[in-house]
Amino acid sequence: MTVARIMRARNYSSRFRVFLWTRKARSLLLEKISRLLPPDRHALLPGFQSIVDELAKNALKANYKYVLIRRRIQEKADPDQMEPICEDALRYNEFLDRYPELTRDLTGDLRRILDQEGLWIKERNRRNEEKAPADKDMEKLSATDEYRAMFREVREARIYLEIRLTLRQNLLFIEVINRAPILFADLNRIHDRRAEFRKFQAAGREIDFFLGHMDGSEAGAGFGYATIDSQLIQMGQDPNQALLIVPLHSTNIMLTINLNTLNGVPL
Repeated sequence: MTVARIMRARNYSSRFRVFLWTRKARSLLLEKISRLLPPDRHALLPGFQSIVDELAKNALKANYKYVLIRRRIQEKADPDQMEPICEDALRYNEFLDRYPELTRDLTGDLRRILDQEGLWIKERNRRNEEKAPADKDMEKLSATDEYRAMFREVREARIYLEIRLTLRQNLLFIEVINRAPILFADLNRIHDRRAEFRKFQAAGREIDFFLGHMDGSEAGAGFGYATIDSQLIQMGQDPNQALLIVPLHSTNIMLTINLNTLNGVPL
């Protein structure tokens, strides 16, 4: 085998964009990851799906939250300042620090958007599987004006989720990018929750951590990242090195998997 062919065999890159996290999107993700994993590691595909599924849903939720905040900024900021504020994480957070009321009382609006999104995910799955529609489901879809307006807005503004997969030697890189800057307050909560989980995990009290954060309240923000860290540990990875959150004009989640230590067993 030539050097060029060896390099092609050991390096691979792929990407795809998502506006709705359907079964088809999940299947595409698993198909792409399965091409990169050694055959004897395919049993770990459900673990990969669990991790990226959590990251993808968080990213899409963050995009909706960003749009809700951006609408409020539009009412407060000068028109010529909208793009500089909303396209840069630092300026975005500095502006919101000056006007903290713009980020308050978002939970109800966001919850309605997510509930309506769930109906459209179910509908898209039905169409992809070519199943007949139910009258009650179509009636529910007719009452999703908020989500449909949100979906149009994110598409027109190109606020999407992008997943990139790259294999370099024995390192698998999975990058989950949502086209919205993250609130630094949310980022700090994620870091705090991950640090709290690691203390519980080091003390052998992992189950106590999860039992204490099952209410789904705002106090449990970052809980999903703790479940990812737990999954990474089970897969033989160090969460501190394997999962990084990079707050740029978009929010980049960098997942690095060492195939040599995957599941803690050398290849």
